[in-house]
Amino acid sequence: MEDLLQYIFKSAAILSMFYACFKVFLTKETYFTAKRIYLFLGLLASVLLPLVVITHFIEMDLSSLSRDTNPTHVEVSSIDSPLVMSWERTIMQIYFTGVFLMLLRLIYQMVCVVRLIIRGKRHKQEGYIHVRVAQSVLPFSFSS
Repeated sequence: MEDLLQYIFKSAAILSMFYACFKVFLTKETYFTAKRIYLFLGLLASVLLPLVVITHFIEMDLSSLSRDTNPTHVEVSSIDSPLVMSWERTIMQIYFTGVFLMLLRLIYQMVCVVRLIIRGKRHKQEGYIHVRVAQSVLPFSFSS
């Protein structure tokens, strides 16, 4: 559970860095293919980079350690409490609640688009299907 939480945190951090760079440097650019490739690489990096583990070993001399360091014995008693919720579980519940709400929002937006397509007049032109709707519809995107 802790590993999944670390993976999600690292992935979210990488995605936010890619998104911040995208907003700062690429938002006003018109190179749509390059923007799509950048976004795809950001998505791919956010999936793969958290799986990379970088280890760094430090060698220490035993003579540098103090001679009077003896391990001590510590007794630990556990208290069973059924009402205690761990912070990992709370964060996971918040995360999956957000995922569920965004999924509901996506489904609602898709239903609205399908409803516009069904109600509008369709005609084909140069391999594309154009839909003319009677009412005025504001432009929209799924990312906003």
